[in-house]
Amino acid sequence: MPVPWPDSPTTINRPEDRGITVQQLRDLKLFLQRLCKTGQLKKDGWAVDWHRLNQYHISELVLVPVITHLHAKCKLEGQPRRSWVELVASGPQPPEILVSHSWAGRFRDFMAVVDNLLLDRGWSSAARIWVCTFANSQFGEHFGPTLEESPFFHAISLAKGTVLVVDRDAHSLTRIWCGLELHFTEKLRKDLQVYTPSGRIGSTRVTSGPLVEAIACWDVTSCEASQPSDRRQILNYLAHPAKEKDGLLKDDKGNLVFENGWRKVLEDDHHQPWWTPLSCHGQANSRTRADGKPEYKHETVLFKQHADAFSKLNQLVRDKVKIAASATETIRSGRPCTFVPIPIEQRGVLLGHVRAFFKSLRLEIQDGTHLDWGTVTTRTVVHEILEKRYSDTSYAETVNAGPTCAKYVIEHMWNGRFSDLEAGIEWFAEARQLNDLSAIWLDVLCARCGNVACQVEALKEGAGFRKNRDSDGRAFLWPGHGVEINRAWFMHALHVTRTSAKSIDFVSSMGAVACSVAFPDGSWALGSFDVGIANQLLYLDASQSKADRQKDVDYIIGVLGSAKGGFNRFHQRLRRIAVGPVLRDAAARGRPEDLAQILQVCASSGLVINSSSLGGSLGEKATHVAAAGGHVEMLEALLNLAADPNAQDHINETPLHYAAFSGHLDCVKLLLSRSANICAESAFGETPLDVAADNVAEFSGVETGRICTLLEIWEGHP
Repeated sequence: MPVPWPDSPTTINRPEDRGITVQQLRDLKLFLQRLCKTGQLKKDGWAVDWHRLNQYHISELVLVPVITHLHAKCKLEGQPRRSWVELVASGPQPPEILVSHSWAGRFRDFMAVVDNLLLDRGWSSAARIWVCTFANSQFGEHFGPTLEESPFFHAISLAKGTVLVVDRDAHSLTRIWCGLELHFTEKLRKDLQVYTPSGRIGSTRVTSGPLVEAIACWDVTSCEASQPSDRRQILNYLAHPAKEKDGLLKDDKGNLVFENGWRKVLEDDHHQPWWTPLSCHGQANSRTRADGKPEYKHETVLFKQHADAFSKLNQLVRDKVKIAASATETIRSGRPCTFVPIPIEQRGVLLGHVRAFFKSLRLEIQDGTHLDWGTVTTRTVVHEILEKRYSDTSYAETVNAGPTCAKYVIEHMWNGRFSDLEAGIEWFAEARQLNDLSAIWLDVLCARCGNVACQVEALKEGAGFRKNRDSDGRAFLWPGHGVEINRAWFMHALHVTRTSAKSIDFVSSMGAVACSVAFPDGSWALGSFDVGIANQLLYLDASQSKADRQKDVDYIIGVLGSAKGGFNRFHQRLRRIAVGPVLRDAAARGRPEDLAQILQVCASSGLVINSSSLGGSLGEKATHVAAAGGHVEMLEALLNLAADPNAQDHINETPLHYAAFSGHLDCVKLLLSRSANICAESAFGETPLDVAADNVAEFSGVETGRICTLLEIWEGHP
């Protein structure tokens, strides 16, 4: 890949002129992917996965250290202060659009929004977007004496409009800077559009329902900021612009005092519970902030004195977002159809409705029950909530106007965590690129919970056959946290799906693996499938599977045992699916026990060690991972098992590219001795020598000088 910055940085005095082009964002994305897949980015000792990388990670682990390193390398005067845009741009880049987002959102999702935005508007990669993470100095940016003199206000003034990025939890709506940007957008009468990673809300791919529900209770006084002083100034401004400096430390002339040249300081940090109406027990409730801390005294008084102003602002923003999101609504709930019996196999639920269901139930569990959303099992949720609500009708029948055949069937275990079920569905939907109009079949939504047992029996007969026949495939959600996974009906569903030539995907709360047909983008993995579950699958004995009734066990054991190849073939298939995550994890760790495991699992009959299905989410094989980690013995073992030294990832980089990028000389030597192609080019025309010469990971301590020397000699005398 090209080095994502020129030889020398520039200076752009006005932060509002620091828009970043889409091409510069794409260069950064590729740089970040390379850092992630080679294990260069670590937080608290753990590698940061590309699919979990957010802008907090990017600021701390990349922007600040890279700019600091280049500042010293170029022997620039003073302390490093530049923004990322000043590093990659050649001059001012006034923005065409401002993107308002949460730093906690995944950068992968952010880039999906950028790509959708370009597609919708017909822009080229030269389009300029203002993104605070890259426009403002991450060493501390002085935002000006007032908020209307801040880069945010000026950037919105320059831009044609604002794009609000929301994830499925609408996390950006919890950040007060996003609230301020929405206020500025309205104040300056700029256009507002709302996007998720799937596209613009209100378009044919993304329904507005979940966002409208989230914005309905939006309250700016509940929003948070990383700096309490920023939050106080913004709340002051929203209540009364002329008094935005109240409660902040000022000098004798009334100017704000800044720590380290940029951070505002609270005048006091006293906390006081906020008065709220008496509860049903006659006790006054205390207000806490979203972070669980008690509210400050200053803010408490502010909310009381300016309650009307905040109420009007809340409604204004709600209306603005709703208008932006309601351009073309695509999913509408039909009338409840319990009066027309619908066969259980035809009660597919659109993904937009599934998401609304989970969001609503999560809020209910968190706010109105004794249950813990993070640990409560699906079985408990069904018995304590869903059986009471959907005893005579299913959720599907309350939102569908008629029969709906599901595109995919979701198999899961009721003893698993309900939150993991939601997470797994999202990973599966992302992997298969499903939109809000895609229908899935999920028992807790499609069965009438008051009589689940009878309906399950029906599914084991003809209804189950028809459900499988009419779908494109099944996703199997495996529970973690020590839940027993060797369940007979799960094994039976696996067998039936395979014999029906339907797609099979394995999903956990951490990622997904394609088992029979690659995902639409050509990959075989998304995220990081739970390695603990993969290890369980390696050693699972389906002949010992369990069910609630012995007659079910006997029936299923008979079916599996009499199938072609019997249990032996069934177990081999499971191992071939599970081995990819296990191999890559072992290669990353590089311990002696990991080496022993690799030798054991690779002895499995039918395993093709160079199969593309064993690759990670960026196409990396175990050999890539071992080379990137500098684990010579692990790499040698894989090569001895006939692993391809020239295997390619999603951008055609080989293990030799990875070893050169990461500075592991011994791995380079080993690969060269095993016929690694020194002239192999990546998708960007780079050989391993080019990668070593660029050494874009130098900021993290990587040294490639001796690798360059070796590769130069080898190129001259292959």
